[in-house]
Amino acid sequence: MLDWLTSKVAMSVAVLILIVSMVGFFAIQRSELEAIEFQNSANTIANAVNEVGRSEANTQLNITFNQVERNTKGNVYINPLFRSRTYDVVIYHNVVNLMQDDKSVTAKFHFNIHPFAPSDCSGLNLDTGYVPRYQLEDKDESTQHLKTTSGHDLVIERKLLEVSGHKEYHTFVYLK
Repeated sequence: MLDWLTSKVAMSVAVLILIVSMVGFFAIQRSELEAIEFQNSANTIANAVNEVGRSEANTQLNITFNQVERNTKGNVYINPLFRSRTYDVVIYHNVVNLMQDDKSVTAKFHFNIHPFAPSDCSGLNLDTGYVPRYQLEDKDESTQHLKTTSGHDLVIERKLLEVSGHKEYHTFVYLK
């Protein structure tokens, strides 16, 4: 009788260990899939910035977190939720960083951008596109990043400027 009881207890312990291992395995897999999804959101933003930045024309693209505007021309859709909650979006001059609690992912731009709207640069003449180089550099120094939460749409704009007499295209990222 004792042998029978011992074997049943041993079997129960083995089954319990197997179940706990399976649950742990699937929890790790789910966590990895979430991390990939979060990284894909950062990559999508960086790819959109890089695509607009390669253009040699005045152009604009919107990053939308709005499901309704998902298929609208000129919009790139990003899921506004990660782990069923919003997250921080931080745009620096050369990277985008998405953060939520202990999770952070980064994607690089192929070139530096301005994390502000062209109209925010005090010396920029919006009609002619003229701006003194020092004023553009001062604005870049004073605006190190753009921080918002997912759900607030962004604009990526490529604009031809005359910077201290030289025609140059510049890329701006700012809130819509």
